[in-house]
Amino acid sequence: ESHASANDVVAIRSVRVGDYQGCSLNTTRSSIIQVNPELPEAAALKEWYSSGGDKATFTSVSSGGGGAGGGAAAPRKLIAEIETEGLGTDTKPSYFQLKCTIAYCSATADAGPEGKKRAWCYTANPETKKKVVAQGQGWMDESANKYMDTCQRRYISNLKFVDETGQIFMTVFDEDCAKLVGMSADELYELEGKQDQSEFKDVWNKTLFSQHIVKVRAKSERWEEKDRVKCTIVNMAPVNYAGENKALLERIRAYKL
Repeated sequence: ESHASANDVVAIRSVRVGDYQGCSLNTTRSSIIQVNPELPEAAALKEWYSSGGDKATFTSVSSGGGGAGGGAAAPRKLIAEIETEGLGTDTKPSYFQLKCTIAYCSATADAGPEGKKRAWCYTANPETKKKVVAQGQGWMDESANKYMDTCQRRYISNLKFVDETGQIFMTVFDEDCAKLVGMSADELYELEGKQDQSEFKDVWNKTLFSQHIVKVRAKSERWEEKDRVKCTIVNMAPVNYAGENKALLERIRAYKL
C-alpha cells in the first residue's frame, strides 16, 4: 500500500482465487506484486481509466454486490426447493434468496460429552482476518509466520433457519452476525467469560424468531466420501415488510384477477 497511490495499476502474480462470500483473492508467499508494471495490458488499462473508465460502474462479485454470481438478481426460493430443484449440484454454485426465520443458535447449546461447546467465533489476525493460534502470551499467524500480542475475534456462527417448507443450518459470518446481535465478537466473548452465562445466552436468544432475507451460495462438496450441498450465507438483512408487501401486490396483479 505504501508504494501505490491513486490511479496506479497494480499487477499481482501467483494469487490464490477463492469463493468465500462470492469471490476472494489471497496472496501467498510466492505472490509477486508490481506497481505500474511495464506491460502492454497495464498501459491499456491506465489509458482506459484516464479516458473515462474511472466513471464506469461495476457489478461486484463478492458479498456486497447483491447479484446472483454472474450479476443477475438472485431468485427467491423456499428451503425445500434447494433439494427438489437440485440447487448447488451443478459444476458452478447456485445463488438464491430465502425469506426465513432464525429458530436456533448453536452458541447457546451446552457443552457436549467431551466438555466442548460448538465454536461461534474464531481468533484472527486483525490485519488479514486469517486464523491465529495461541502461542505463549500472544498469538501466531501461521500463514504469515507472524507473532502478535493481541488478536481479534470474528463471528463464524451456526444458526438454524426455517420457513414454511423446511429447515436448514447455515453459517453467519462476522459482518452480518455483528449486525444481528448488536455487538462485536470481542464484546460478546467478554460476556461468555462470565460465570453467569445468562447474559451471553440472552444476546443470542433475542435473535430467535426474527425474519430475514438471506442471500445464499449453494455448492456441492465432498465430505466423508459423500457428496453434499453446502449452503453459505453471502449476506442477510431483516425483512423489509413494506417492500415485501409491494412485491406481493405486484405478483397478485400479474394474475389480472
